[in-house]
Amino acid sequence: MFKRKLYDLLIDWKKSTINKTPLVIKGVTRCGKTTLVKYFGKENYKYVVYIDFKQDEKVKEIFNSYININDLILSLSSCNKDYNFIENETIVIFDNIEYNLNAISAAKIFMETLSIDVVITTSMDIKKYTDFDIVNLYPLDFEEFLFAHDNHDELADYIKTCVLNNEKINETLHKKLTKLFSIYICVGGFPEALLEYFKTHHLNNVRSIQEKIINSIIDSFGKTIKNNNTLYIDNTKKERMKEIFLSINNQLLKDNKKFLYTLLKQKASSREYKESLDELESINVIIKSHNMNTINTPLSKNIIDSVFKIYILDIGLFVSMQDLEISHRILNKEYNICNNALYESIIADAFIKNSRPLYYFKKQSGLEIDFVIFYNGSIKLVELRKTTGNTKAYKQILEDNINYSNVNHLIKFQDENISISNNTYIYPYYLASFIY
Repeated sequence: MFKRKLYDLLIDWKKSTINKTPLVIKGVTRCGKTTLVKYFGKENYKYVVYIDFKQDEKVKEIFNSYININDLILSLSSCNKDYNFIENETIVIFDNIEYNLNAISAAKIFMETLSIDVVITTSMDIKKYTDFDIVNLYPLDFEEFLFAHDNHDELADYIKTCVLNNEKINETLHKKLTKLFSIYICVGGFPEALLEYFKTHHLNNVRSIQEKIINSIIDSFGKTIKNNNTLYIDNTKKERMKEIFLSINNQLLKDNKKFLYTLLKQKASSREYKESLDELESINVIIKSHNMNTINTPLSKNIIDSVFKIYILDIGLFVSMQDLEISHRILNKEYNICNNALYESIIADAFIKNSRPLYYFKKQSGLEIDFVIFYNGSIKLVELRKTTGNTKAYKQILEDNINYSNVNHLIKFQDENISISNNTYIYPYYLASFIY
């Protein structure tokens, strides 16, 4: 199994004792949820009770008809001789809980009555059905890719130290990381795509896997819960979600990358598509970056709700939807392609996989800031492009001590090593995954 940063959170959750509830892990289909929780269970508990509500109709029926917790344990034990329910020694894994939301009440009883830990996985947003803690699992970011590639933590720890101390990375290592990052951009972070890359090092094979992943993601669209907690597919919503998802390329290849409903079809409107768009975001398929009316803290309070860009969650999937020639150009460290959409998608991918919300700033005058983040205690502007066309905008804001008095620093992502000049931090693109 690939090392995942979320594993440490699972360990902390296991050790916790105060107000502990079942833990819900939400993530897009095929991002590695099942593999992670099974490995966690195997390594940290004597007994693992694994239940997949998508596959096991018999068990699903048990949860729909049990009388009390003792009746439930009796029924489950009778259908699987390997199920053991022992206080503090067993973990129960409810995989694909959206296929049987009636099991949520049982999860709470297991923990509160029997001191048996419960982890739940889902590819849906189920927060309105439970008050349990919900954490997101994304496809692997570049730091996790390095764990998988080098099979040790020392490299990532060294990079973090360099970022923390603003020290140059060893030049030989910098060149190696730049090359590895180009590979990561093409392969992305879905475990199956990474496994194929490590096995064959063949991009065409990887692309075949990525195509299957995209098809699986599209197949998962439209899931809806009825009033009786049963799951069905809303085909109208599914089709709208598919239209939005498949429009992302066209949205990003424009000069003005603001999301336009009219690119979906003539006379398309927010009223028709907003629910489907919001659902794509809630199930971790797309990433929204909102424009702001001003740059001030908290950033979330200054968004213009109707003005935003959208990105595909995983950079590898975005690249796989381009011509194969694009991958060859990326491997030659040529990122100034796709009308700057690649630059933005790289950073959006890195930021969101570290749970950093996305914001940008654009005024009607043409002044535009690629991303705005709150990092290390202050607001920082983020500049991506190699071209100098928007440099004036950054300078204008940094020098405006009246309207933007709390904006004092700029992060420029380029191909170069770490350096600092006055209030500007220059980072190579691969460091975006190390800005927590």
